[in-house]
Amino acid sequence: MMFRFALTAGSLSLAAALASVVTPLGAQQPSTQSSAASMAAPSTAYVGSQACRRCHTTTYDRWAKTRMANVVRDPREHPEAVLGDFSKADPAVTFKLSDVALTYGSRWKQRYFQKVGDDYFPLGAQWDVTHKQWRPYQVAPNTDWWVPFYPPTNSGRPTGPLCDGCHSVNYNIQTKAVTE
Repeated sequence: MMFRFALTAGSLSLAAALASVVTPLGAQQPSTQSSAASMAAPSTAYVGSQACRRCHTTTYDRWAKTRMANVVRDPREHPEAVLGDFSKADPAVTFKLSDVALTYGSRWKQRYFQKVGDDYFPLGAQWDVTHKQWRPYQVAPNTDWWVPFYPPTNSGRPTGPLCDGCHSVNYNIQTKAVTE
């Protein structure tokens, strides 16, 4: 059975909240008590994880500390997220930390992305977290579906159409924006 999920702003009774959150596709929502009946139809727009925090603080706080919640970080907002050693020269690293708009990853490797216009592009080196060393980063031929359709250099491979639809939350292909 498929379900439709919606999260609304405002407070509802538990029964009304459940009726607005989980309803089988094509089924009518059950009627709820007077306060819920007077509310407008629930919005189906993604409202972000902060909205969940109001009612699910413990779960949110636990999730917020996971690698998945922190896989993409802005090094200006979170300098502690940068794992690569930018203090000494390495031939694989052809960029400076100040060029990095986003970091991706923290367990086995960390990749770095530069913002150009309204999109992000992978930089040419990644940090090997396990061995604490730089390694070149370039997607090899025939390793992903999109490789034949894009130039061979990282500077021609934007993350928007190639990565962000699956590896971010609520990616909008027209605006190239993610919710979180």
